[in-house]
Amino acid sequence: MADPISISAAVGWGVTAVGWLASPIIPRLLNKGFTVLDFNATEKLKIVDMQVLQLQRVMEVVDESTYRARLEPLLDKLRSALYEAEDILDDVEYQRLKKQAQDAKSSGSKMDSLKKTLRSAMPRSLLKDKFKHLRYFAFVVTAFVGLTLPGAFTKLYHMQVVDFGSCHCLDFSRGEDMMNLVNLRSVISWADFDFPNVGRLIWLQTPPFFRIRREQGYEPHQLKHLNKLQGKLLICGLENVQSKEDALEVDLAGKEKLTKVVLSWDDDSCSPEVEAEVLEGLCPSKYLERLELWNYHGARLPSWMMGKHNGSPKNLKELTFRGWIQLGPAPDLGAFIHLQSLFLSGCNWDALPGNMEHLTSLKKLEIQSCDNIRSLQILPKSLEMITVRSCSWDALPGNMEDLTSLKKLVITSCKNIRSLPTLPKSLEMITVRGCSWDALQGNMEHLTALKRLEIDSCKNVLSLPTLPKSLEEINVMNCSRDALRGNVEHLTSLKKFEIWNCKNMRSLPMLPKSLEEFKVVRCSVSALPGNIEHITSLKKLDIYTGMREYAVTSHTAQIS
Repeated sequence: MADPISISAAVGWGVTAVGWLASPIIPRLLNKGFTVLDFNATEKLKIVDMQVLQLQRVMEVVDESTYRARLEPLLDKLRSALYEAEDILDDVEYQRLKKQAQDAKSSGSKMDSLKKTLRSAMPRSLLKDKFKHLRYFAFVVTAFVGLTLPGAFTKLYHMQVVDFGSCHCLDFSRGEDMMNLVNLRSVISWADFDFPNVGRLIWLQTPPFFRIRREQGYEPHQLKHLNKLQGKLLICGLENVQSKEDALEVDLAGKEKLTKVVLSWDDDSCSPEVEAEVLEGLCPSKYLERLELWNYHGARLPSWMMGKHNGSPKNLKELTFRGWIQLGPAPDLGAFIHLQSLFLSGCNWDALPGNMEHLTSLKKLEIQSCDNIRSLQILPKSLEMITVRSCSWDALPGNMEDLTSLKKLVITSCKNIRSLPTLPKSLEMITVRGCSWDALQGNMEHLTALKRLEIDSCKNVLSLPTLPKSLEEINVMNCSRDALRGNVEHLTSLKKFEIWNCKNMRSLPMLPKSLEEFKVVRCSVSALPGNIEHITSLKKLDIYTGMREYAVTSHTAQIS
Protein backbone atom coordinates (compact mmCIF):
# COMPACT_ATOMS: atom_id res chain seq x y z
CA MET A 1 0.00 0.00 0.00
CA ALA A 2 1.27 3.42 -0.90
CA ASP A 3 2.41 5.64 1.90
CA PRO A 4 -0.34 8.25 2.40
CA ILE A 5 2.24 10.75 3.55
CA SER A 6 4.05 10.37 0.23
CA ILE A 7 0.83 10.92 -1.68
CA SER A 8 0.09 14.02 0.40
CA ALA A 9 3.56 15.37 -0.20
CA ALA A 10 3.28 14.77 -3.95
CA VAL A 11 -0.06 16.55 -4.11
CA GLY A 12 1.26 19.42 -2.01
CA TRP A 13 4.25 19.86 -4.31
CA GLY A 14 2.01 19.73 -7.37
CA VAL A 15 -0.37 22.33 -5.98
CA THR A 16 2.53 24.71 -5.49
CA ALA A 17 3.81 24.07 -9.00
CA VAL A 18 0.56 24.55 -10.91
CA GLY A 19 -1.41 26.92 -8.72
CA TRP A 20 -0.63 30.06 -10.68
CA LEU A 21 -2.04 28.50 -13.87
CA ALA A 22 -5.46 27.95 -12.30
CA SER A 23 -5.75 31.27 -10.53
CA PRO A 24 -7.29 33.52 -13.22
CA ILE A 25 -10.40 31.51 -14.03
CA ILE A 26 -12.95 32.78 -11.52
CA PRO A 27 -11.57 36.33 -11.24
CA ARG A 28 -12.35 36.51 -14.95
CA LEU A 29 -15.86 35.37 -14.19
CA LEU A 30 -16.26 37.94 -11.45
CA ASN A 31 -15.13 40.81 -13.67
CA LYS A 32 -17.52 40.02 -16.46
CA GLY A 33 -20.20 39.02 -14.01
CA PHE A 34 -20.30 42.53 -12.52
CA THR A 35 -22.13 43.79 -15.58
CA VAL A 36 -24.95 41.23 -15.46
CA LEU A 37 -25.13 40.05 -11.85
CA ASP A 38 -26.27 41.70 -8.68
CA PHE A 39 -24.01 42.01 -5.65
CA ASN A 40 -25.31 38.89 -3.92
CA ALA A 41 -24.73 36.73 -6.99
CA THR A 42 -21.20 38.06 -7.33
CA GLU A 43 -20.50 37.24 -3.71
CA LYS A 44 -21.65 33.67 -4.32
CA LEU A 45 -19.27 33.41 -7.26
CA LYS A 46 -16.40 34.30 -4.94
CA ILE A 47 -17.18 31.12 -3.05
CA VAL A 48 -16.98 29.20 -6.32
CA ASP A 49 -13.59 30.87 -6.86
CA MET A 50 -11.96 28.97 -4.02
CA GLN A 51 -13.67 25.70 -4.87
CA VAL A 52 -12.72 25.73 -8.54
CA LEU A 53 -9.16 26.75 -7.78
CA GLN A 54 -8.74 23.83 -5.39
CA LEU A 55 -10.40 21.41 -7.81
CA GLN A 56 -8.18 22.39 -10.71
CA ARG A 57 -5.03 22.11 -8.70
CA VAL A 58 -5.84 18.66 -7.37
CA MET A 59 -7.01 17.45 -10.79
CA GLU A 60 -3.79 18.48 -12.50
CA VAL A 61 -1.69 16.75 -9.87
CA VAL A 62 -3.72 13.54 -9.84
CA ASP A 63 -3.69 13.42 -13.63
CA GLU A 64 0.11 13.05 -13.65
CA SER A 65 0.49 11.13 -10.40
CA THR A 66 1.79 7.56 -10.18
CA TYR A 67 -1.19 6.92 -7.91
CA ARG A 68 -3.68 7.88 -10.64
CA ALA A 69 -5.33 4.44 -10.78
CA ARG A 70 -6.16 4.53 -7.09
CA LEU A 71 -7.34 8.13 -7.19
CA GLU A 72 -9.40 7.78 -10.38
CA PRO A 73 -12.82 7.79 -8.61
CA LEU A 74 -11.87 11.01 -6.81
CA LEU A 75 -10.66 12.52 -10.08
CA ASP A 76 -14.02 11.81 -11.75
CA LYS A 77 -15.90 13.56 -8.95
CA LEU A 78 -13.57 16.56 -9.05
CA ARG A 79 -13.92 16.84 -12.81
CA SER A 80 -17.70 16.77 -12.51
CA ALA A 81 -17.66 19.52 -9.88
CA LEU A 82 -15.31 21.63 -12.03
CA TYR A 83 -17.61 21.28 -15.03
CA GLU A 84 -20.53 22.50 -12.89
CA ALA A 85 -18.57 25.62 -11.96
CA GLU A 86 -17.51 26.24 -15.55
CA ASP A 87 -21.17 26.07 -16.58
CA ILE A 88 -21.73 29.11 -14.36
CA LEU A 89 -18.86 30.80 -16.16
CA ASP A 90 -20.44 30.08 -19.53
CA ASP A 91 -23.84 31.35 -18.44
CA VAL A 92 -22.36 34.67 -17.31
CA GLU A 93 -20.28 34.98 -20.47
CA TYR A 94 -23.34 34.32 -22.64
CA GLN A 95 -25.32 37.02 -20.84
CA ARG A 96 -22.35 39.39 -21.07
CA LEU A 97 -22.15 38.97 -24.82
CA LYS A 98 -25.88 39.60 -25.17
CA LYS A 99 -25.55 42.76 -23.08
CA GLN A 100 -22.51 43.82 -25.07
CA ALA A 101 -24.51 43.57 -28.29
CA GLN A 102 -27.33 45.62 -26.76
CA ASP A 103 -24.97 48.25 -25.40
CA ALA A 104 -23.36 48.63 -28.82
CA LYS A 105 -26.63 50.10 -30.07
CA SER A 106 -26.46 52.94 -27.57
CA SER A 107 -23.69 55.34 -26.58
CA GLY A 108 -22.52 57.29 -23.59
CA SER A 109 -23.24 54.53 -21.05
CA LYS A 110 -22.03 54.78 -17.48
CA MET A 111 -19.86 51.73 -18.07
CA ASP A 112 -18.05 53.43 -20.94
CA SER A 113 -17.43 56.43 -18.73
CA LEU A 114 -16.11 54.20 -15.99
CA LYS A 115 -13.77 52.42 -18.38
CA LYS A 116 -12.34 55.74 -19.56
CA THR A 117 -11.71 56.78 -15.97
CA LEU A 118 -10.09 53.55 -14.84
CA ARG A 119 -7.37 53.25 -17.42
CA SER A 120 -3.89 52.03 -16.50
CA ALA A 121 -0.73 52.25 -18.54
CA MET A 122 2.09 49.80 -17.93
CA PRO A 123 5.22 51.71 -16.85
CA ARG A 124 7.74 51.76 -19.70
CA SER A 125 10.57 51.54 -17.16
CA LEU A 126 9.60 47.94 -16.46
CA LEU A 127 10.42 46.93 -20.01
CA LYS A 128 13.93 48.21 -20.54
CA ASP A 129 16.62 46.09 -22.17
CA LYS A 130 17.65 44.38 -18.92
CA PHE A 131 14.32 42.52 -18.95
CA LYS A 132 14.58 41.27 -22.52
CA HIS A 133 15.09 37.66 -21.36
CA LEU A 134 11.83 37.54 -19.39
CA ARG A 135 9.82 34.33 -19.77
CA TYR A 136 7.03 35.08 -17.30
CA PHE A 137 5.50 38.52 -16.70
CA ALA A 138 2.60 39.45 -14.40
CA PHE A 139 0.99 42.87 -14.17
CA VAL A 140 -2.23 42.30 -12.27
CA VAL A 141 -5.08 44.84 -12.24
CA THR A 142 -8.53 44.71 -10.67
CA ALA A 143 -12.13 44.84 -11.86
CA PHE A 144 -13.16 47.45 -14.45
CA VAL A 145 -9.58 48.54 -15.01
CA GLY A 146 -8.30 48.66 -18.58
CA LEU A 147 -4.61 48.21 -19.34
CA THR A 148 -2.59 49.78 -22.15
CA LEU A 149 0.59 47.93 -23.16
CA PRO A 150 3.46 50.05 -24.50
CA GLY A 151 5.18 49.22 -27.75
CA ALA A 152 8.25 48.03 -25.82
CA PHE A 153 6.25 45.03 -24.63
CA THR A 154 6.37 43.52 -28.12
CA LYS A 155 10.18 43.35 -27.92
CA LEU A 156 10.18 40.77 -25.12
CA TYR A 157 10.83 38.04 -27.67
CA HIS A 158 11.44 35.28 -25.12
CA MET A 159 8.14 35.81 -23.31
CA GLN A 160 6.14 32.62 -22.72
CA VAL A 161 3.49 33.52 -20.13
CA VAL A 162 1.84 36.90 -19.48
CA ASP A 163 -0.59 37.33 -16.60
CA PHE A 164 -2.88 40.37 -16.43
CA GLY A 165 -5.07 38.87 -13.72
CA SER A 166 -8.62 40.22 -13.75
CA CYS A 167 -8.06 42.78 -16.50
CA HIS A 168 -11.23 43.26 -18.53
CA CYS A 169 -9.85 45.41 -21.35
CA LEU A 170 -6.42 45.23 -22.98
CA ASP A 171 -5.18 47.84 -25.45
CA PHE A 172 -2.06 47.18 -27.48
CA SER A 173 -0.44 50.43 -28.51
CA ARG A 174 1.42 48.47 -31.19
CA GLY A 175 -0.90 45.49 -31.53
CA GLU A 176 0.37 44.66 -35.00
CA ASP A 177 3.78 43.87 -33.42
CA MET A 178 2.39 41.35 -30.91
CA MET A 179 3.11 38.67 -33.50
CA ASN A 180 6.80 39.17 -32.64
CA LEU A 181 6.25 37.27 -29.38
CA VAL A 182 6.77 33.99 -31.22
CA ASN A 183 7.44 32.02 -28.01
CA LEU A 184 4.23 33.06 -26.28
CA ARG A 185 2.38 30.10 -24.74
CA SER A 186 -0.24 31.56 -22.44
CA VAL A 187 -2.11 34.84 -21.95
CA ILE A 188 -3.99 35.09 -18.65
CA SER A 189 -6.71 37.72 -18.82
CA TRP A 190 -10.48 38.02 -19.32
CA ALA A 191 -10.01 40.68 -21.94
CA ASP A 192 -10.72 39.96 -25.60
CA PHE A 193 -7.64 38.62 -27.36
CA ASP A 194 -7.68 41.68 -29.57
CA PHE A 195 -4.66 42.08 -31.79
CA PRO A 196 -4.17 41.08 -35.43
CA ASN A 197 -2.33 38.11 -36.91
CA VAL A 198 -2.53 35.93 -33.82
CA GLY A 199 -2.03 32.98 -36.17
CA ARG A 200 1.72 33.56 -36.15
CA LEU A 201 1.96 32.65 -32.47
CA ILE A 202 2.03 28.92 -33.22
CA TRP A 203 3.07 27.93 -29.67
CA LEU A 204 0.01 29.53 -28.13
CA GLN A 205 -1.89 27.21 -25.79
CA THR A 206 -4.44 29.25 -23.84
CA PRO A 207 -6.25 32.13 -25.48
CA PRO A 208 -9.75 31.22 -24.23
CA PHE A 209 -11.45 33.78 -26.49
CA PHE A 210 -11.11 34.71 -30.16
CA ARG A 211 -13.41 37.02 -32.16
CA ILE A 212 -13.57 36.73 -35.94
CA ARG A 213 -13.97 40.01 -37.82
CA ARG A 214 -14.14 41.19 -41.38
CA GLU A 215 -10.79 42.87 -40.97
CA GLN A 216 -7.29 41.95 -42.03
CA GLY A 217 -5.58 39.97 -39.28
CA TYR A 218 -8.81 38.68 -37.73
CA GLU A 219 -9.84 36.15 -40.39
CA PRO A 220 -10.82 32.53 -39.63
CA HIS A 221 -7.48 31.23 -40.93
CA GLN A 222 -5.69 32.97 -38.03
CA LEU A 223 -6.65 29.93 -35.95
CA LYS A 224 -5.54 27.37 -38.53
CA HIS A 225 -2.07 26.59 -37.24
CA LEU A 226 -2.76 27.10 -33.52
CA ASN A 227 -2.99 23.37 -32.94
CA LYS A 228 -1.36 23.51 -29.51
CA LEU A 229 -4.47 25.15 -28.06
CA GLN A 230 -5.80 23.21 -25.10
CA GLY A 231 -8.65 23.24 -22.61
CA LYS A 232 -11.48 25.60 -23.63
CA LEU A 233 -11.85 27.83 -26.69
CA LEU A 234 -14.67 30.34 -27.29
CA ILE A 235 -14.98 31.54 -30.90
CA CYS A 236 -17.26 34.57 -31.37
CA GLY A 237 -18.27 36.57 -34.42
CA LEU A 238 -19.13 33.54 -36.55
CA GLU A 239 -21.60 35.70 -38.48
CA ASN A 240 -18.46 37.08 -40.15
CA VAL A 241 -17.63 33.68 -41.64
CA GLN A 242 -19.22 33.50 -45.10
CA SER A 243 -18.81 29.88 -46.22
CA LYS A 244 -17.97 26.30 -45.29
CA GLU A 245 -14.60 26.73 -46.97
CA ASP A 246 -13.76 29.70 -44.71
CA ALA A 247 -14.86 27.72 -41.66
CA LEU A 248 -12.58 24.83 -42.63
CA GLU A 249 -9.68 27.29 -42.38
CA VAL A 250 -10.15 27.29 -38.57
CA ASP A 251 -9.15 23.60 -38.57
CA LEU A 252 -10.93 22.71 -35.34
CA ALA A 253 -10.37 19.03 -36.10
CA GLY A 254 -6.62 19.55 -35.78
CA LYS A 255 -6.86 20.98 -32.28
CA GLU A 256 -6.87 17.66 -30.46
CA LYS A 257 -6.02 19.06 -27.02
CA LEU A 258 -9.20 21.11 -26.81
CA THR A 259 -11.74 19.49 -24.51
CA LYS A 260 -14.39 22.21 -24.79
CA VAL A 261 -15.43 24.43 -27.71
CA VAL A 262 -18.03 27.23 -27.69
CA LEU A 263 -19.23 28.52 -31.06
CA SER A 264 -21.12 31.83 -30.98
CA TRP A 265 -23.00 33.89 -33.56
CA ASP A 266 -23.28 37.40 -32.11
CA ASP A 267 -26.09 38.68 -34.37
CA ASP A 268 -28.51 37.51 -37.07
CA SER A 269 -26.85 39.26 -40.02
CA CYS A 270 -26.10 35.90 -41.58
CA SER A 271 -28.77 33.76 -43.28
CA PRO A 272 -29.74 30.40 -41.70
CA GLU A 273 -28.44 28.60 -44.80
CA VAL A 274 -24.99 30.18 -44.51
CA GLU A 275 -24.86 29.48 -40.76
CA ALA A 276 -25.61 25.82 -41.44
CA GLU A 277 -22.79 25.63 -43.99
CA VAL A 278 -20.37 27.37 -41.61
CA LEU A 279 -21.20 24.96 -38.80
CA GLU A 280 -20.65 22.07 -41.24
CA GLY A 281 -17.07 23.27 -41.65
CA LEU A 282 -16.40 23.61 -37.90
CA CYS A 283 -16.09 19.92 -37.10
CA PRO A 284 -14.00 19.64 -33.91
CA SER A 285 -11.55 16.96 -32.91
CA LYS A 286 -12.80 13.47 -32.13
CA TYR A 287 -11.42 13.97 -28.61
CA LEU A 288 -13.76 16.85 -27.79
CA GLU A 289 -15.80 16.30 -24.61
CA ARG A 290 -17.98 19.45 -24.39
CA LEU A 291 -19.63 21.51 -27.13
CA GLU A 292 -21.81 24.64 -26.95
CA LEU A 293 -23.68 26.43 -29.75
CA TRP A 294 -24.82 29.99 -29.00
CA ASN A 295 -27.42 31.80 -31.13
CA TYR A 296 -27.23 29.32 -33.99
CA HIS A 297 -30.06 30.00 -36.50
CA GLY A 298 -29.52 27.20 -38.99
CA ALA A 299 -32.32 24.78 -39.82
CA ARG A 300 -30.24 21.63 -39.35
CA LEU A 301 -27.32 20.13 -37.53
CA PRO A 302 -24.14 19.35 -39.48
CA SER A 303 -23.35 15.83 -40.66
CA TRP A 304 -20.61 15.50 -38.05
CA MET A 305 -23.23 15.87 -35.30
CA MET A 306 -25.42 13.22 -36.95
CA GLY A 307 -22.86 10.43 -36.87
CA LYS A 308 -21.99 10.74 -40.58
CA HIS A 309 -18.36 11.82 -40.21
CA ASN A 310 -15.51 9.50 -39.27
CA GLY A 311 -13.56 12.16 -37.39
CA SER A 312 -16.50 13.61 -35.44
CA PRO A 313 -16.53 13.81 -31.62
CA LYS A 314 -18.36 10.53 -30.97
CA ASN A 315 -17.36 10.59 -27.31
CA LEU A 316 -18.99 13.96 -26.63
CA LYS A 317 -20.18 14.06 -23.01
CA GLU A 318 -21.80 17.50 -22.70
CA LEU A 319 -23.87 19.41 -25.25
CA THR A 320 -25.42 22.89 -24.89
CA PHE A 321 -27.77 24.81 -27.19
CA ARG A 322 -28.49 28.47 -26.38
CA GLY A 323 -30.80 30.71 -28.40
CA TRP A 324 -31.64 28.42 -31.34
CA ILE A 325 -34.54 30.36 -32.89
CA GLN A 326 -35.60 27.92 -35.62
CA LEU A 327 -39.14 26.59 -35.12
CA GLY A 328 -40.16 22.95 -35.26
CA PRO A 329 -38.88 19.90 -33.39
CA ALA A 330 -35.37 19.68 -32.02
CA PRO A 331 -32.83 17.73 -34.09
CA ASP A 332 -32.14 14.08 -33.41
CA LEU A 333 -29.17 13.49 -31.09
CA GLY A 334 -29.07 9.72 -31.43
CA ALA A 335 -25.46 9.77 -32.63
CA PHE A 336 -24.22 10.93 -29.22
CA ILE A 337 -24.55 7.62 -27.41
CA HIS A 338 -22.03 8.73 -24.76
CA LEU A 339 -23.75 12.05 -24.02
CA GLN A 340 -24.03 12.62 -20.26
CA SER A 341 -25.33 16.21 -20.05
CA LEU A 342 -27.80 18.16 -22.23
CA PHE A 343 -28.55 21.86 -21.60
CA LEU A 344 -31.17 23.76 -23.61
CA SER A 345 -31.77 27.50 -23.12
CA GLY A 346 -33.96 29.94 -25.08
CA CYS A 347 -34.64 27.53 -27.94
CA ASN A 348 -37.79 27.80 -30.06
CA TRP A 349 -38.38 24.09 -30.65
CA ASP A 350 -41.84 22.67 -29.99
CA ALA A 351 -40.46 19.32 -28.85
CA LEU A 352 -37.33 17.80 -27.40
CA PRO A 353 -34.95 15.78 -29.59
CA GLY A 354 -36.53 12.56 -30.83
CA ASN A 355 -35.83 9.20 -29.20
CA MET A 356 -34.55 10.77 -26.00
CA GLU A 357 -35.01 7.44 -24.24
CA HIS A 358 -32.17 6.00 -26.34
CA LEU A 359 -29.60 8.37 -24.83
CA THR A 360 -28.78 5.71 -22.26
CA SER A 361 -25.71 7.52 -20.87
CA LEU A 362 -27.54 10.80 -20.22
CA LYS A 363 -27.34 11.79 -16.55
CA LYS A 364 -28.18 15.49 -16.53
CA LEU A 365 -30.98 17.32 -18.39
CA GLU A 366 -31.51 21.07 -17.97
CA ILE A 367 -34.18 23.02 -19.87
CA GLN A 368 -34.56 26.79 -19.50
CA SER A 369 -36.93 29.30 -21.16
CA CYS A 370 -37.98 26.99 -23.99
CA ASP A 371 -41.53 28.38 -24.25
CA ASN A 372 -42.74 26.40 -27.26
CA ILE A 373 -42.12 23.00 -25.71
CA ARG A 374 -45.49 22.08 -24.22
CA SER A 375 -44.67 18.67 -22.79
CA LEU A 376 -41.82 16.30 -22.12
CA GLN A 377 -41.68 12.96 -23.80
CA ILE A 378 -40.34 9.71 -22.38
CA LEU A 379 -36.93 10.30 -20.87
CA PRO A 380 -33.98 7.90 -20.47
CA LYS A 381 -33.84 5.91 -17.25
CA SER A 382 -30.18 6.83 -16.81
CA LEU A 383 -31.06 10.42 -15.76
CA GLU A 384 -29.78 11.47 -12.34
CA MET A 385 -30.73 15.18 -12.45
CA ILE A 386 -33.56 17.12 -14.13
CA THR A 387 -33.76 20.93 -13.97
CA VAL A 388 -36.65 22.84 -15.57
CA ARG A 389 -36.78 26.67 -15.48
CA SER A 390 -39.32 29.14 -16.92
CA CYS A 391 -41.02 26.70 -19.27
CA SER A 392 -44.65 26.50 -20.47
CA TRP A 393 -45.59 22.83 -20.40
CA ASP A 394 -48.44 21.52 -18.30
CA ALA A 395 -46.87 18.43 -16.77
CA LEU A 396 -43.68 16.48 -16.26
CA PRO A 397 -43.13 13.26 -18.27
CA GLY A 398 -45.45 10.37 -17.60
CA ASN A 399 -42.59 7.98 -16.91
CA MET A 400 -41.10 9.94 -14.01
CA GLU A 401 -41.71 7.02 -11.64
CA ASP A 402 -39.60 4.79 -13.89
CA LEU A 403 -36.52 7.04 -13.71
CA THR A 404 -34.93 4.86 -11.07
CA SER A 405 -31.56 6.64 -11.20
CA LEU A 406 -33.01 10.13 -10.64
CA LYS A 407 -31.53 11.84 -7.57
CA LYS A 408 -32.25 15.54 -8.05
CA LEU A 409 -35.35 17.35 -9.38
CA VAL A 410 -35.49 21.18 -9.71
CA ILE A 411 -38.60 23.00 -11.00
CA THR A 412 -38.47 26.81 -11.19
CA SER A 413 -41.12 29.29 -12.45
CA CYS A 414 -43.14 26.76 -14.44
CA LYS A 415 -46.57 28.32 -13.84
CA ASN A 416 -48.57 25.81 -15.89
CA ILE A 417 -47.45 22.75 -13.93
CA ARG A 418 -50.19 22.30 -11.35
CA SER A 419 -48.99 19.16 -9.60
CA LEU A 420 -46.21 16.63 -9.42
CA PRO A 421 -46.59 13.13 -10.83
CA THR A 422 -45.62 10.04 -8.90
CA LEU A 423 -41.90 10.39 -8.34
CA PRO A 424 -39.19 7.71 -8.24
CA LYS A 425 -38.02 6.37 -4.89
CA SER A 426 -34.41 7.17 -5.81
CA LEU A 427 -34.87 10.96 -5.36
CA GLU A 428 -32.55 12.57 -2.83
CA MET A 429 -33.34 16.26 -3.44
CA ILE A 430 -36.44 18.18 -4.59
CA THR A 431 -36.46 21.94 -5.22
CA VAL A 432 -39.64 23.77 -6.22
CA ARG A 433 -39.61 27.54 -6.85
CA GLY A 434 -42.33 29.87 -8.10
CA CYS A 435 -44.99 27.20 -8.61
CA SER A 436 -48.75 27.75 -9.02
CA TRP A 437 -50.14 24.55 -7.56
CA ASP A 438 -52.13 24.34 -4.34
CA ALA A 439 -50.22 21.46 -2.79
CA LEU A 440 -47.26 19.21 -3.27
CA GLN A 441 -47.78 15.55 -3.98
CA GLY A 442 -50.23 14.26 -1.36
CA ASN A 443 -48.02 11.51 0.03
CA MET A 444 -44.26 11.64 -0.27
CA GLU A 445 -43.57 8.98 2.33
CA HIS A 446 -42.50 6.48 -0.31
CA LEU A 447 -39.50 8.70 -1.23
CA THR A 448 -37.32 6.91 1.31
CA ALA A 449 -34.05 8.26 -0.13
CA LEU A 450 -35.14 11.93 0.03
CA LYS A 451 -32.72 14.02 2.08
CA ARG A 452 -33.39 17.64 1.08
CA LEU A 453 -36.60 19.54 0.29
CA GLU A 454 -36.70 23.20 -0.76
CA ILE A 455 -39.93 25.16 -1.38
CA ASP A 456 -39.56 28.77 -2.52
CA SER A 457 -42.23 31.31 -3.56
CA CYS A 458 -45.06 28.80 -3.85
CA LYS A 459 -47.76 31.15 -2.56
CA ASN A 460 -50.69 28.74 -2.88
CA VAL A 461 -49.14 25.83 -1.01
CA LEU A 462 -50.71 26.04 2.45
CA SER A 463 -49.41 22.85 4.02
CA LEU A 464 -46.71 20.26 3.63
CA PRO A 465 -47.55 16.71 2.56
CA THR A 466 -46.63 13.71 4.66
CA LEU A 467 -42.87 13.70 4.37
CA PRO A 468 -40.45 10.75 4.53
CA LYS A 469 -38.44 10.22 7.70
CA SER A 470 -35.24 10.16 5.63
CA LEU A 471 -35.29 13.98 5.27
CA GLU A 472 -32.23 15.71 6.69
CA GLU A 473 -32.86 19.30 5.53
CA ILE A 474 -35.95 21.47 4.81
CA ASN A 475 -35.90 25.03 3.44
CA VAL A 476 -39.14 27.01 3.15
CA MET A 477 -38.98 30.52 1.65
CA ASN A 478 -41.41 33.27 0.61
CA CYS A 479 -44.60 31.40 1.44
CA SER A 480 -48.06 32.83 2.27
CA ARG A 481 -49.14 30.39 4.96
CA ASP A 482 -49.71 31.49 8.58
CA ALA A 483 -48.48 28.19 9.97
CA LEU A 484 -46.42 25.30 8.71
CA ARG A 485 -48.59 22.21 8.96
CA GLY A 486 -47.24 18.74 8.47
CA ASN A 487 -45.39 15.91 10.18
CA VAL A 488 -42.15 17.82 10.81
CA GLU A 489 -42.00 16.70 14.44
CA HIS A 490 -41.78 13.05 13.36
CA LEU A 491 -38.91 13.47 10.90
CA THR A 492 -36.35 11.64 13.00
CA SER A 493 -33.42 12.26 10.61
CA LEU A 494 -33.99 16.02 10.21
CA LYS A 495 -30.87 18.01 11.09
CA LYS A 496 -31.41 21.41 9.44
CA PHE A 497 -34.63 23.44 9.16
CA GLU A 498 -34.82 26.98 7.72
CA ILE A 499 -37.83 29.30 7.20
CA TRP A 500 -37.18 32.54 5.30
CA ASN A 501 -39.37 35.56 4.55
CA CYS A 502 -42.78 34.01 5.33
CA LYS A 503 -44.32 37.23 6.60
CA ASN A 504 -47.74 35.75 7.43
CA MET A 505 -46.32 32.92 9.52
CA ARG A 506 -47.31 33.45 13.16
CA SER A 507 -46.60 30.05 14.68
CA LEU A 508 -43.89 27.46 14.27
CA PRO A 509 -44.30 23.67 14.21
CA MET A 510 -43.02 21.29 16.84
CA LEU A 511 -39.49 20.20 16.06
CA PRO A 512 -37.92 16.73 15.94
CA LYS A 513 -35.35 15.84 18.59
CA SER A 514 -32.73 15.16 15.90
CA LEU A 515 -32.58 18.82 14.81
CA GLU A 516 -29.14 20.48 14.95
CA GLU A 517 -29.79 23.83 13.18
CA PHE A 518 -32.97 25.94 13.21
CA LYS A 519 -33.24 29.32 11.48
CA VAL A 520 -36.22 31.67 11.13
CA VAL A 521 -35.67 34.90 9.17
CA ARG A 522 -38.18 37.73 8.53
CA CYS A 523 -41.30 35.93 9.71
CA SER A 524 -44.08 37.18 12.02
CA VAL A 525 -43.70 34.58 14.75
CA SER A 526 -44.15 35.67 18.35
CA ALA A 527 -42.85 32.54 20.07
CA LEU A 528 -40.47 29.64 19.62
CA PRO A 529 -41.80 26.10 19.15
CA GLY A 530 -43.29 24.70 22.35
CA ASN A 531 -40.81 21.81 22.57
CA ILE A 532 -37.67 23.81 21.86
CA GLU A 533 -36.18 23.09 25.28
CA HIS A 534 -36.36 19.35 24.63
CA ILE A 535 -34.34 19.48 21.39
CA THR A 536 -31.11 18.25 22.96
CA SER A 537 -29.28 17.89 19.63
CA LEU A 538 -29.72 21.58 18.74
CA LYS A 539 -26.39 23.30 18.09
CA LYS A 540 -27.45 26.49 16.34
CA LEU A 541 -30.59 28.61 16.78
CA ASP A 542 -31.06 31.78 14.69
CA ILE A 543 -34.26 33.88 14.98
CA TYR A 544 -34.50 37.20 13.15
CA THR A 545 -37.85 38.86 12.51
CA GLY A 546 -36.60 41.93 10.68
CA MET A 547 -40.01 43.61 11.18
CA ARG A 548 -40.43 46.46 13.62
CA GLU A 549 -44.07 45.76 14.43
CA TYR A 550 -43.28 42.49 16.19
CA ALA A 551 -41.58 42.33 19.54
CA VAL A 552 -39.57 39.14 19.06
CA THR A 553 -35.92 39.80 19.87
CA SER A 554 -33.47 38.90 17.12
CA HIS A 555 -30.76 36.60 18.37
CA THR A 556 -28.37 33.88 17.36
CA ALA A 557 -27.38 31.22 19.81
CA GLN A 558 -24.62 28.64 19.58
CA ILE A 559 -25.60 25.73 21.81
CA SER A 560 -22.99 23.31 23.04
